[in-house]
Amino acid sequence: MDKPSLQFSPNRSRSGFSLVEVALAIGIVAFAFVALFSLLPTGLQKFRESIDTASETWIMQGLNAMVQTTEWQRIYAGGAESITNDTYYFDEEARLTDTEKNKSTDAAVITRRLYGVRLFVTPLKQPGTKDDITRDGKTPVAVQVIAVMVRLSDGPAKIEFDKLTDANPIDTLSKDSRLRIKSFVATQMNADRR
Repeated sequence: MDKPSLQFSPNRSRSGFSLVEVALAIGIVAFAFVALFSLLPTGLQKFRESIDTASETWIMQGLNAMVQTTEWQRIYAGGAESITNDTYYFDEEARLTDTEKNKSTDAAVITRRLYGVRLFVTPLKQPGTKDDITRDGKTPVAVQVIAVMVRLSDGPAKIEFDKLTDANPIDTLSKDSRLRIKSFVATQMNADRR
């Protein structure tokens, strides 16, 4: 009976990677990482846009609830107490921080401001006519509330936002404007005719 030889055969190749194979593998991995890192800014921008879109939705829900629970005179009549004579500030979680009329002096509140919103109110017209929808022929009972939003850190958009004083120039904003414009309808729900 022959005993197996414990010696290695000279014909057997040694396992392992050569220097060329290692260098080639590192080159492929480096190329892949460069491609992945180049996608990072785009991914972060899309992530920021999705956060802004979600915040817009939450802000609009909050503003709609605020308007629906506000006295009709403050919605449409105008004047110092009108909802349209103010700028509302929101933080990154779409929570109201303060307003232009009731501005906070607290540095923590000021630094949390991320979005600014102005509301503009226009009467709704009766379909097929140019007449406002009114109950007494004078005061509208249905209005369109237009919310113009800006990300406060966006310099050019903030300048454009600061120039808006009423709803008229909204239709003339350029297509590449970074202001966000949303609207909803509010109606006078009370039965009395004050």
